[in-house]
Amino acid sequence: MRIKVTSIIAVISIVLYAAAIGTGGIRILKGINERRSIAQREFYDLADIASSAGVLGFMEEPFKDAVRDAVMGSKTIQGIIVTGPFGAEFTFERENNGIIGWEGETPRFQRRFGISRDPLFSPLRVDGLRNATITAVSNDIDYPAFSLVLKQSLLMVLAAILLSAVALLISSLTNKKAGPLVSDKMQKTYPSTEKKRPPLSRSNAAEESHTREKLASKLRSCSAAEQDLTLILMELSLTAGFGVDDDSVIYRRFTDQALNFFTHQDLIFERGERGITVILPDSSLDESFAKAKQFHNQLLTGFPEIFPHKGDLRIGISARSGRLLEADRLLLEASKALEKTRLESESPIIAFKSDPEKYQAFIKNHGKK
Repeated sequence: MRIKVTSIIAVISIVLYAAAIGTGGIRILKGINERRSIAQREFYDLADIASSAGVLGFMEEPFKDAVRDAVMGSKTIQGIIVTGPFGAEFTFERENNGIIGWEGETPRFQRRFGISRDPLFSPLRVDGLRNATITAVSNDIDYPAFSLVLKQSLLMVLAAILLSAVALLISSLTNKKAGPLVSDKMQKTYPSTEKKRPPLSRSNAAEESHTREKLASKLRSCSAAEQDLTLILMELSLTAGFGVDDDSVIYRRFTDQALNFFTHQDLIFERGERGITVILPDSSLDESFAKAKQFHNQLLTGFPEIFPHKGDLRIGISARSGRLLEADRLLLEASKALEKTRLESESPIIAFKSDPEKYQAFIKNHGKK
């Protein structure tokens, strides 16, 4: 009986250690990813504000005040550099902590813990002005939330240490009073009862954490081959399948249908609790929109008891369209298209359309600097 008690305590201690490390790490990574998403949205809002403020006079005080107010009103933006036709003309730091350094007359963002390593960049659309851009860095860590996670993880570790000490004390007292209860010879004859843990994935789709890396790789290869690429984000509504089956079964049916429908099964990833991401290389926006519509109709027609309304499956789409762009930008565009479907109930599929000519002009101008 005493051996069972100490074994149970030992298992509980191990679970607490694993939970403290695992949940703490997952929560921190999730928080960083959420902050990066917020930073992207705030930066593009900042770029729009700066472009609009250009009518007040580029680099005039009203323009600078508008940019400063936008930075101070954001949650994540820590420093910005605004350039004009003659180079860097305006810099601003949120807390004056040396994020921006100078190499001669050229400003540079300095490396800091918690500050994004890759600056955010966007051109400014100011009438009559060329080569105006804005660059910014953001804070990837929400320090109050980060501190809370560390405190909670530390409490779990301390609890595990206390339980381990109790188990050690019980074991030592048992050995002193009764000696060993099981001989070495007997221990060798007992087979191991340890079982492998089941995989954490909820479906046969790839894990969500691999999405950005795979998308970046496919963007590079498609750009080199001058091929198009489309990104599709799909999401089930909260009402889909209500009262018919539990969420895990509905989600697995949904992902299995997607894996059977789309050609590249290794380019289908889980997304959040009720969504998936589909990468379609060598596929234009129009072609992918038609495929998405066909899949949407197939799913709703085949499972009317789970998807009674067309808004039960929402789809956002964006394409490379001849542009040289990062994975984060394409993900942001598709996310905006998906968000728009929540506002337009009669349009469950929305595509984000870019202007490739303006984008190419920007790339050429940027390359000459």
